[in-house]
Amino acid sequence: MIPMDDLIAACACPSFNDEQYEGIAEKAQGVEDWVAVAARAEAHGMGPLLAHHLRKVGTTIDAPALTQLRLSTLRHRLANRIRMAVLVEILDLFGDAGIGVIVLKGGALANLLYSEPGLRPMQDLDLLVAPGNAARAHELLGELGFRVPSLEDHKRGFSHELPGATLVRKGVRVAVEIHYNVFTWGHPLSLTWKDVQHPLNTFSVDGREAFALRHEQMLQHLCHHLVTLGQPMRLIGVSDILGYAQRYADDIDWELVARDYPFILNTLGLLDLLVPLPPDFLRAHGLIRGKVPADVGLDYRGWPHTSFKVARSRHQGMRRLLLDSLSAPAWWLRLHYGLGDDDSVILCRYLHHPARLAKLLFQWGMSRV
Repeated sequence: MIPMDDLIAACACPSFNDEQYEGIAEKAQGVEDWVAVAARAEAHGMGPLLAHHLRKVGTTIDAPALTQLRLSTLRHRLANRIRMAVLVEILDLFGDAGIGVIVLKGGALANLLYSEPGLRPMQDLDLLVAPGNAARAHELLGELGFRVPSLEDHKRGFSHELPGATLVRKGVRVAVEIHYNVFTWGHPLSLTWKDVQHPLNTFSVDGREAFALRHEQMLQHLCHHLVTLGQPMRLIGVSDILGYAQRYADDIDWELVARDYPFILNTLGLLDLLVPLPPDFLRAHGLIRGKVPADVGLDYRGWPHTSFKVARSRHQGMRRLLLDSLSAPAWWLRLHYGLGDDDSVILCRYLHHPARLAKLLFQWGMSRV
């Protein structure tokens, strides 16, 4: 992990206890380039949350970086306020059309987890509908003024969502993606409308009732999404997982998690090495803090995180890409593949991971035919 990310990672949870805040204050004292920290935090979706926690501990920040963080907070607060208003319009429109919808990721978490929606930046609104309703839902977005791409060339067998629809409202770009599968294309797991467990979570958006995945499936989705092949790991995703597990600890069916979703417990144990969880939480769920490996926090840099096009533009291009693909950090491999202490990282790195990449490469090639 880049050294400046230590402080950002330390802030990757919606709330902390006094001891944890002392750790944040200590890390903040060692910062030399606050402007660089603010820029990295924004890249991780952590700008507003970093500013929030630094205010709590009373850290003095250089004026340019302080302005940068304040502007980030205001920008995301305004953008999310507009996105939530648009979300209400979508829910009303879909409801009138008899289309059930579940709000995924940031659109739900900003309301369920964070003290105010502006603390949870989001790039788009992700909505899950039944596969048979996806095309109709996509079409209906046009009635709200969205620019809706044609589905003529859409290859459903090689995607988990329809092409994104976009709208500009009061200068803010609002993007909506209609999903018919929670998990991304190429992922070994599938979660469609028929697989959703009930009762669903409910939350309020500007006074309008909305639905989210049940706690256990929410955590399952968040844990897998954090280390999805093809996109960088962002610390706001770490905050989502750690915050959600603690906020709803009394409501989560941990026996169900242990039986059906052990990946969640493995992820919590590995993220604890990055952002330490409270000891009482670890004890309550049988998580044992092990030795912290040297590569904690290091992200995977091989294909498809780095595309062929990007690799060719760099020094040592394709050769470097191949080496990065076959030398994934051990901590990341354990996160992505759900490896326990007794599982072999070496076997995964040189056998299971290359086999997964080969399968993805074949699927990617087929999708372009």
